[in-house]
Amino acid sequence: MASLPQAYEHHGPAVLAFLRRRLWNSDDAEDLCQETFLRVIKAEPELRDASKLRLYLFRTANNLLIDHLRRRVVVSSESELGEHHEIARYADPGPTSPAAWTEWSELNDKLQNLMADLPRDQRTAFELGVIQRKPYADIAREKGWSVGKVKVDVCRARKQLMAGLRDFMPDASRPDGRK
Repeated sequence: MASLPQAYEHHGPAVLAFLRRRLWNSDDAEDLCQETFLRVIKAEPELRDASKLRLYLFRTANNLLIDHLRRRVVVSSESELGEHHEIARYADPGPTSPAAWTEWSELNDKLQNLMADLPRDQRTAFELGVIQRKPYADIAREKGWSVGKVKVDVCRARKQLMAGLRDFMPDASRPDGRK
């Protein structure tokens, strides 16, 4: 196999671009790119065909991306659910107070229940278009729908989810913005 610096120089920009297009977060994409190459270093003795290095890199990057997205909270920013910037404060609280963790857990459970109650096409369009950030044209082609149907289903799903999450929105009358 080519030396690692050569492999990174040759394939690194493409792997990083691949991850950036799917994450829209340069820091996370750079972290996953670095992790991809670290895994290649660890697996180098086991690689059977050095000519398939690029394929191995992209498969590893894709698997890391899937793991990263699974760990991510579904509602982490206003761009994913609607126009309410306050929802961002409900991202995974990490190591914090038990009260914050309980509140976050309740929100997550509520969101999962709301997602399950969506009509099938709306849920599918929302999961693919918003959570997985697939282009609407790709979703339409994959599902045999029109792009307009995808847009309408995503919009309706967002509205229904936001309506169901109103209890979790901060009270604007309180100075701390809490419920």
